[in-house]
Amino acid sequence: LKRRVFLPGTPSFPVSSPMAHDDDDEPQKDVKGETGKEARALDSITDFVEESEVKVDEEAIKKRLKELREVQQQKDRERADEQRALLAVKINAEDRDLIVQEMEVTPAVAERTLREKGGNVEEALRQLVTSFPELQ
Repeated sequence: LKRRVFLPGTPSFPVSSPMAHDDDDEPQKDVKGETGKEARALDSITDFVEESEVKVDEEAIKKRLKELREVQQQKDRERADEQRALLAVKINAEDRDLIVQEMEVTPAVAERTLREKGGNVEEALRQLVTSFPELQ
């Protein structure tokens, strides 16, 4: 059995190997067998370079971005309106504390659920029992 010993500072691969040189200008030796097939397949993939300009319609992109911004702004307005409507609902602190104690949720989750159900404790409890609340 022959053993290869690699000393620190020496390459771990033979210096004459194609991997040792990174120049594309030098012709590579013909490699036989499975390694040769793999090398030719890799060359056929990496040698093809198409140098053409990509034509982009800037006006179409700007129009689409504007539409997307408008949709996002509309969603933001709807969320803000929903938040304002929820904040307008009056809730009882005792009801919130009851839900926190019984359902083991945070006060924020209990308040949000109560507000969504118009301050109705029974409906809020029913909602929390039937669906897992979002963690906030």
